[in-house]
Order: sequence, then C-alpha cells, then structure tokens
Amino acid sequence: MIVRISVDSLLARFVMGAITLATFGVLVFAALWFVIVGRLTDERLSIPYEELKVGLQYFPNSPRLHYRIAAAEMQGANRDLLSAESHIRRAITLLPLEYTFHLLLGSILEGQGNREAAEAAYREALRLAPSYIEVHWRLANNLVRQGKINESLEYFRHATSRNLGLLPNAYDLIWNVSNGSIEAITSITSAAPKAQLTLAEFLVKQAKFTEVATLYRRIDREARRVEAESTATIITALIAANQIPLARELWGDVMGGEEGKPPPLLWNGGFETEINPVFAQFDWMLKDNDYARVALDPQNPRSGSQSLRIAFMGKDTARIDGEIKQLLLVKPGKRYRLEYQYKIRELITPMGPRIAVTDQAAQTVVAATEPLPEGTHAWQQGSLEFTAPANATAVVIQIQRIPKYSYDDPTRGYVWFDDFVLKEM
Repeated sequence: MIVRISVDSLLARFVMGAITLATFGVLVFAALWFVIVGRLTDERLSIPYEELKVGLQYFPNSPRLHYRIAAAEMQGANRDLLSAESHIRRAITLLPLEYTFHLLLGSILEGQGNREAAEAAYREALRLAPSYIEVHWRLANNLVRQGKINESLEYFRHATSRNLGLLPNAYDLIWNVSNGSIEAITSITSAAPKAQLTLAEFLVKQAKFTEVATLYRRIDREARRVEAESTATIITALIAANQIPLARELWGDVMGGEEGKPPPLLWNGGFETEINPVFAQFDWMLKDNDYARVALDPQNPRSGSQSLRIAFMGKDTARIDGEIKQLLLVKPGKRYRLEYQYKIRELITPMGPRIAVTDQAAQTVVAATEPLPEGTHAWQQGSLEFTAPANATAVVIQIQRIPKYSYDDPTRGYVWFDDFVLKEM
C-alpha cells in the first residue's frame, strides 16, 4: 500500500513541531528566569553585589533585581547614591505600585540631602500602603528632619499606636526637637493604658512628677494592674528619684484597701495578703539565702491564716541582711513605735536575729532591737521605738542577723514573726 502525504500536510506538521519546540523553549526560559531571578531577589539570601550586577545583564527588566541592586549600592563599599537612584527609578517604572520601591527612593534622596523630594517619595508610598507602620514612621522622621514637627505628629501617632515599642524612640526624638513639649509627646500617644503608662514612665525620667501623677490617676485601676510590669516600672523609678511619698500613693492606689480608711503605715503586717513580686515595692520583700529559708507558714500563725517563718540551715557565720524587709513611708523627725509578735523553736545560735530600722537613703541603722534569745519560746510581743531622721521620707524595716565577727558558730532552728504594726506616736 502506498501512503501519499501532501506537501500541505508535511508543512502543517513542520509548523506544529516548530511551535511545540518554541513553546517548550519559552517554558524552559520562563522556569529558568523564575528560579534565577527569584534567588537573586530573595532578600533572605545574602547575594554578592557582583552576582546581582551579572544577573541584571541577563534580566534587565526585573524590577526587583533593580531594587536589590539599589539597596546594595546604599551600603558599605558599594555606596553609590546616584547609581542607586537610577536603579530604583527604573524599578518604579517597571513596577510603579510597589510601595517599598518608593520607600527606598526616599532613603536614597535623603542620603543625597534632598529631603523635600524624599518626602514626596514617602507620601507616594503612603498612598500605596496607607496602613503600613513603616511608611508612617519613615515619613514622620523625614518631616522632623525638615523641621515640620507639628506635621509629623499624626504620623508618629499612627505608627506608635500600632507598635508601642516605637514609643520610647519617638518620645526621645520629639522631646528633643520640641524643647521638651509635653503637649507634643502626649499628642502621639494613644489612649491605650499601655501607651499611657509608657508616657508616664518617660515623664518620670524627665522629672515631671506632677504630670506623672495626673496622668497616672486618669488610667483605670484595673488596667494598671493588668499592665503590671509598666506600672511597677513607674513606681520603682519614682522611688529611685526619691519621690517616695508619690510612689507610695500610686502604689497604694493600685493595691487597693478598705474604702474610707487610710492605708496602714506598715503593709501586710500579718502576712495575710499574697505578696506579688511585681508589686512588692512597699510590701514585704522576701528571699532565701545560703543560711536560711524564708517562707509564709500556714501551720503556725499567731493570728489570721499564716505567719513568716525563718528556718536556719545550720551553717556557720549565718547572715541575713536585706533578704526580709519592707520600705515604709515616714514623716521626717516623727516618733514611731513598731510592735510585732515572735515565736522561737530549738534556736541554737551565738547571736539571734533582730529587728532593725535603717535610713532608706543613707543605709544607716536608725534603731534596732536586742537579738532574739536561743531556745524555744511561745508567741510573745516585741517592740521598737525610733525617730525618723530629719531629712528622711522613708525607712526600711528588716529582720537581720549580722555576725559580730568574721566567723561564728553555726545557727540552726526556727523563728516565726507575725502581726507587725507601726504607729505614729
């Protein structure tokens, strides 16, 4: 059988084959383009500058490759702002709706000292990505550098309201360029409790204590408790700034108390309230050391539900100094009486622990009891009278055992304390 194939049929098959080969070639090229350009423009990878330049020779119309080269030319030995500008403008021409290209253009223009043109680039980025934090932040900083401080504030507020971690840097910048304007830094702070507490913390550092108090009182008490770390930072900073009466007032407002009754001079004297380590600035601060274990004991209260127990470990030259203490607000020159209950069991020691009152600022002993006796003793009352130093607004009450000599015999046994009360005489 003879098969006849027409010329037209052969031509058609040839054309289809050619098309198939061409299509395959295009797909192969596209795949290679995707892989190579994808690698060169992947910002997670560190690509040498020379490789980027070689890649551009093969893919001159890749906007992201132009962007990557422009970014590289902004840094280090490759710094060439004119070339960087040329590349980023080419990237924008190829892909005009990519906001990051306009951000980089703004940085390049600022590097050239052309801040007004940079502002225009940032505003174009803002038009393309109006909700992005970085765009608002970059524009705000650009406006400050141009001296347009009031105009920058709304953009700082937008950025910091969505990322509170930016607030400290924004405060430092605005405070410096606005000659310490509280109104300016307040305007960039959102109403969120965390933001308001961050502002209060900044104002403490600037010694604006009246403003801190006013701002702090406006924040909901429960919100202050929820934002415990920020609240505690403010109170601790006030103590460090010797604003102890204000710190005690703000602390007491967070901790609460019986309505209509003034807070006790000594807090939690019966150890009935759980001690929150975050808010222990004016509560008992308790910790163990190598010589003694310190704990709240529900098995041996003198009254209420628990007492403080010190269990000595039987080591020589036992020392307790600063592990059991409370900061007390006092009136300079006023006379006070401290009363407490103590109990002892099987205490063997060359010298027992004592109650001491020290000047918070000078760290000197104002008054101290005699050391507790050895042996076993049922609950009994102890007391200590003292006069607050003339220049002191706070003292520290603490339970101490400080060895008289560089070595003394081991101390072992148990001591309990309960029902501390401080009275103004």
